[in-house]
Amino acid sequence: MAKDEDWWAKYDDDMAHRKKPPAGQGGHGGYGGYTTTTPYVACHETHKPLRLGDTGLEIHGGSCIRPKITDADIYIGFDAGMRFTGRHFPWTPGHELLYKIDDMHPPAEAVQFRKLVEWTAEQLASGAKVHCGCIGGHGRTGTFFAALVKHMLGVEAAIDYVREHYCKKAVETREQIDYLGKHFGVAPAAGSKEHAPKLLGAPAPKAQKPIWGAFDKGTGSGGGHKAKGGAKSSNQSVKPVQDGNSIWGKRCS
Repeated sequence: MAKDEDWWAKYDDDMAHRKKPPAGQGGHGGYGGYTTTTPYVACHETHKPLRLGDTGLEIHGGSCIRPKITDADIYIGFDAGMRFTGRHFPWTPGHELLYKIDDMHPPAEAVQFRKLVEWTAEQLASGAKVHCGCIGGHGRTGTFFAALVKHMLGVEAAIDYVREHYCKKAVETREQIDYLGKHFGVAPAAGSKEHAPKLLGAPAPKAQKPIWGAFDKGTGSGGGHKAKGGAKSSNQSVKPVQDGNSIWGKRCS
């Protein structure tokens, strides 16, 4: 086994035995580190293969950095952090292809992206086992899967299809959805990370009282607090008393 593959194997084995703390609890001093309490499984590790209708074909998706499957004939990565093995050498069986797309964005070149979709469909039809991935296997991978579904099955609601048969988080942003509609005729849907509509028209947050106001109920402004006996103390700055025994030196008269 090559050194880089051996290192990744040890890393994967180590992560597989680590645990993530329950919500609200942290490990390693309470800063959200790992402990041995609850197993942590990343979403992309639970992705099922996307079955392409009644064709009998399927395609795998997840992370191109740590792909779930290790026996695919073709690996397609959409993130610059893609993990390469010996398959990327032309004299080694299999393919490893990096088609970089910026995170949370659609592809930059529509013509080349369509060629990638068509080429992948041909590889699947020939019997190849294909894995596609970005970081989490949701935004960029979901966009590619939706384009592939529309191309191979003609399903206009391709985003909904991918979310139902692959992962509900697929296709994350409005830009990715608009891209699919413009270049592949995919029906629109809400982005899984599209938060903007929730913010539009939302009321402005209420102004909060300064923290010192909490110690002065009844004044409303934190302008002072009542001392023992009912006398109201002042918030004026305190001046040090200067005398011969003070660190401030002799008192000035």
